[in-house]
Amino acid sequence: MTLNSVGLPPRRRRSHRQRLDDDLLLVFSDADVSRLHFIHPDFSAARPALRRVIIERDLPRRTAIQQLSNIYRALERGADVRAALEDAFDVEPVTKRFFAEYKRVFESAERGARGFAPDEAEDKRMFVQTLFNRLMFVYFLSLKGWLSFGGDKDYLNALWRDCRERAGGREGGGFHRDRLRPLFFGGLNNPRGEDPSDPARHPAARALIGDVPFLNGGLFKETDLDRRWDADVPDAVLESVLSDLFDKFNFTVMESTPFDVEVAVDPEMLGKVFEELVTGRHDSGAYYTPRAVVSFMCREALKGYLAGADVGAPPDAVAAFVDERDASAIPPLRRPRNRTDAR
Repeated sequence: MTLNSVGLPPRRRRSHRQRLDDDLLLVFSDADVSRLHFIHPDFSAARPALRRVIIERDLPRRTAIQQLSNIYRALERGADVRAALEDAFDVEPVTKRFFAEYKRVFESAERGARGFAPDEAEDKRMFVQTLFNRLMFVYFLSLKGWLSFGGDKDYLNALWRDCRERAGGREGGGFHRDRLRPLFFGGLNNPRGEDPSDPARHPAARALIGDVPFLNGGLFKETDLDRRWDADVPDAVLESVLSDLFDKFNFTVMESTPFDVEVAVDPEMLGKVFEELVTGRHDSGAYYTPRAVVSFMCREALKGYLAGADVGAPPDAVAAFVDERDASAIPPLRRPRNRTDAR
């Protein structure tokens, strides 16, 4: 919910802004109170922006608890209410903490990866990087509710627990070899393009990976590095991925906009991680463009297009329409005459 989405015209939005002031914390819930939205609006710019923390029932959200508890800790230290709210709803520290933890776990996996000779450091890094990309994508899929194991939507943790229980403490096998390889190359992608969750046709696969959709796509295509059976990542590292990354931080499948930001790790983080850790990005020219820059470029391009299309509105009216969604100064479009109209 945003001040723009409820249909308020710009004049009324400005009136609400003046009355609400900056020291404001809103709490919304759905009908059955299964989800709470803690919202701290930002009125510092011309257009209001919302910053939110979302808490769902029965879903642990450590970041949400930390962010909200920081408000009380700051007040106990004598901090100003406004400063405490600003700090609690600032997404940048969450992003920095996540990347720092991601980098630590990634480097640990790179050191622990097995099956690579000392002169194959680049291949090892690419192998680990691809594995992390796949795991991140699978985790976002599970947040959408598209994956389950034994009816449990917390997919990767359920898969991990079942793997450990079946191992019974014995050496050999491992989560990567016994579960992730079948998931990637027999489930989410496979040469026959079959649905692996069909219990009649693939009971063994379903027992190993649960209910997953066939996705195809390049991310889960088996590569030459994947075909190296000795290439592996220890369970201790993969357990750290689950506990220190996925279970510690809030994740959201909704990508934030400049005017509605959730204090959580969203799909944009995949792009930031890609830019920082991808092998050879400087040589290939592969860089990630932040959403704020993309949003600005799109708005400016739209203004230029509308100015060139001669919609009969001055530049300031076009700018208000694009930036503020204020169409009050835009005249009705002139319908061009065609041959039917002429007759």
